[in-house]
Amino acid sequence: MTRKYRNPKEHSLMLLNEHIKFLNRFKRKLPNQYHSLINKEKEKTEGQIVFVNREFTADYAKTIKELENELEVFKKQIRSLEATIRKLEKKTERKDERIDQLKNENEYLHDKINDRDNIIRIKDATIMEKDDQINVLQVDYDKSIDNSLDLSFKLEEERAHRDKTIEENNKYYFEEVRKNNEYEKKIRDLVLRNRNCAQFQIKQANEFTIKELRLSSEIEQLRRENETYKSQR
Repeated sequence: MTRKYRNPKEHSLMLLNEHIKFLNRFKRKLPNQYHSLINKEKEKTEGQIVFVNREFTADYAKTIKELENELEVFKKQIRSLEATIRKLEKKTERKDERIDQLKNENEYLHDKINDRDNIIRIKDATIMEKDDQINVLQVDYDKSIDNSLDLSFKLEEERAHRDKTIEENNKYYFEEVRKNNEYEKKIRDLVLRNRNCAQFQIKQANEFTIKELRLSSEIEQLRRENETYKSQR
């Protein structure tokens, strides 16, 4: 039935039922923590439907206008909540992107450390190979007394090379330890920043919850004033 042919009571019921449909659609878009606000509004609207069906005998035009104004106020509040939710979602997306970036950097640093560990293992194998060569030279020295001077020279040369290699490896190892300590410090700083960020987000969520409670209280006050006004008439 079009609005032209509806009486004021039917028009009021149509508005209230449309509002419930809107609440149901909007509820599906919200996170679970906001459902209680929608449920309270839905219960109040259903109570208004019962009231209209049972006792709708007042000034129809004025009552309809009040209901339409009340619905418009609530829709504005819903739009404000939607804007706030979109902002929070964008902030969360940026935080997730930063976390993914840090994870990629962490994996890259781990790969570099693994590559350097492989280099150290190769150098250790080279040192062992040099030690084996020295042992062979030592055996040759025992077997060849006549060439003892030459073998001794070669032996000392190989030992010097080994000592130099060991010294270089020690320098490299201590440098890697220093870099690893710096990396661990970066990780600790990152964890601290993430913890601070999480605390900040919790604080924002608490502030948002307080705003929701205040909004719900204001809506309830408007309902009571409206009911008081109707009862006085």
